[in-house]
Amino acid sequence: MINRLQPKAERNKGIGSRMIGFRFGKALICLACCLAVSFAVAEQGKIRLRQSAPEVRSEAEPAPRGPSDSSLSGFDYEAFENRLQSHWFQRKAFLAEGRENDALRQSERIQAFCTEEGIGRLRGLADALIVESDHHLIRGNFTKALEALDLAEQLDPGRSQVRLARAGVLWKSGRGTFPALAEFLSGLRAAITEGVRDFSLVNRILLSLILGLLGTTLLFSIMMVLRYQIPFRHEVEEWFGARVRSAVGRPVGYALLVLPFLTWVGAGWACFYWLIITFRFMRRSERAATILLLLATFLAVPAYRVAVTVYGITTDPVTRTTMEAATGPYSPSRIVDMQKLVEAHPEDATYRFLLAGLYAKGQFFNDAFNEYQKVLEIDPGRYEALINIGNIYYELQNFDEAGAFYLRSLEQHPDSVLALYNLHRSHAEGFRFTASEEALTRAQNLDSERVTALMAGEEGDGRSHVVPAVIDIGTIWNAAFAGGALHETGRAKSGPGVTGLLAAQLVNPVSIAALLTLILAILLGRLPAEKGPARRCIRCGRPFCHRCKTGREGHEYCSQCLHLFVLGDGLAPETKTKKMFEVESYEKRLRVVRSGIGWLFPGSSHVLRGRILAGCLFLIGWFTAVLMWQPVALLPLEKFTGFDLRLDLLYSGAVPASPAVNAAAILGLAGAILIWLAVVVGRSKRRES
Repeated sequence: MINRLQPKAERNKGIGSRMIGFRFGKALICLACCLAVSFAVAEQGKIRLRQSAPEVRSEAEPAPRGPSDSSLSGFDYEAFENRLQSHWFQRKAFLAEGRENDALRQSERIQAFCTEEGIGRLRGLADALIVESDHHLIRGNFTKALEALDLAEQLDPGRSQVRLARAGVLWKSGRGTFPALAEFLSGLRAAITEGVRDFSLVNRILLSLILGLLGTTLLFSIMMVLRYQIPFRHEVEEWFGARVRSAVGRPVGYALLVLPFLTWVGAGWACFYWLIITFRFMRRSERAATILLLLATFLAVPAYRVAVTVYGITTDPVTRTTMEAATGPYSPSRIVDMQKLVEAHPEDATYRFLLAGLYAKGQFFNDAFNEYQKVLEIDPGRYEALINIGNIYYELQNFDEAGAFYLRSLEQHPDSVLALYNLHRSHAEGFRFTASEEALTRAQNLDSERVTALMAGEEGDGRSHVVPAVIDIGTIWNAAFAGGALHETGRAKSGPGVTGLLAAQLVNPVSIAALLTLILAILLGRLPAEKGPARRCIRCGRPFCHRCKTGREGHEYCSQCLHLFVLGDGLAPETKTKKMFEVESYEKRLRVVRSGIGWLFPGSSHVLRGRILAGCLFLIGWFTAVLMWQPVALLPLEKFTGFDLRLDLLYSGAVPASPAVNAAAILGLAGAILIWLAVVVGRSKRRES
């Protein structure tokens, strides 16, 4: 029986082994399914870019083969925006229904979603949350207001308006004066940081400084004519008295003094006229200050126009996004901004070129390839796109395709050093060393310094790299200074360039008038005089010239003051009494004028006392600080002169408008107070001493 059962046992053993194998395979299949489901759940919410539909091309032009791996795709802006809006409106619905906990969880989902997709700043949603917080604050719901501000802080980190709004909520909710003050100071510091980072504060200071220089020049000319108008009129009277009649000299002297206002057309140029007629009476330090102020005025209008242009460049979102895309690394936030520009300008090859460059920096080569192809459809002559497509194939180790695109770019631009250098690299990686050496030699013959710089850039990690073609930042600046945005070709306008444009800015009425004033003042100051210009006695204020006293007498005193205060040989009692009264009256008037003008314009009293450098520095700082604080002070001057000073650029705006703090205005107010106190305290100490 054992012999009969033996084959059956062997058969049962074979069946058992097959059943074990079947069960093991079934377990492996179940495990694979579980892993697939887990991976799908983990990937839920992860945005993948849709593959572009194949483009229809003619048979004569075969379609270039691009990278087809979906893992090389980048950021899908449309899917991101739709998902984000879904989260946002779900949160708003929960708030409307009073489901506070659900709304809070939805806010956490928004934060997690943005973190997952690499979005570090969403200013639009932060704006909406600031407005929402303000509505909660009006209704007295301080907790909801703070929650909205916390989410706004997550979506737009470091924003000053969020901290200022939080300070207002803390103050009105009675949660403590010191926390509210600390939050306000934090908001003020953030506002200053934002102003420095986006150049708005720097531009505001620059614009105010240029206008402050012009204001100082105007006030300096007024002070010089106040100081030297009596010697000027004395010379006119003496000249007419010696040649015509003495009675004519006095009215002619006054008429020449106010001549610009009599001609109406020249009223706006009175300051330049006064500097010309008083230059020969000035002391050496005053002449030096006049020359420097006139030179500053000569350059003021071009500098102001450049500052206005820079202000426009640094504050214009389109230009800022363009510059960041041209110079910055890959960032999903930059992708979002550039895709908005591409949607707004679908036929502009430049924006697509920059977007493709961002994709390439993030190593999303499929998207970069598609965008470069669209660039070539819009602008077939854009050889830089062909270079960068070759770079994509190079990074994917397809050196033959890379070399083919470099050669195509050289067909369009044979003198492209960058295409030759990258061709040299692709041939070297493909072990075609002879062709590689030929390409490198050709590139060195065109521009050896550029080739040396490109090779020096590879010394970081020891690997060989190709170099992407980019839009030069100087091209963007040239286009902005030329008065327009980037052209569709991405190249600067054919013209004089930045240097020529800056030189052309010097051709304006103010610069020409300042230059002519400087030339005429120096020429009149160097005219030979018989005994020098007329002077004013430093004790009584009476004018005198070489006809009134001899050159052997003291130069700073009239004859009577010389005998009374220097020689001490005495005067008649009646003459002495009259002279002392004249001296006291002059000193009193001088003190009143210096004190009054010194209180209004800190530093002007220094100028009137002969401390020119300190006075001019105080005046420039004072005018700059006041204009930063209150630009509206220039409105009367703008209306009087008729010049468009673009004062709108001196006003900062924010969206939403409240709560906001003007960092430039606060710094200007603080600077004005400090300068005023420094001048007043310094003057008081001098009086005590």
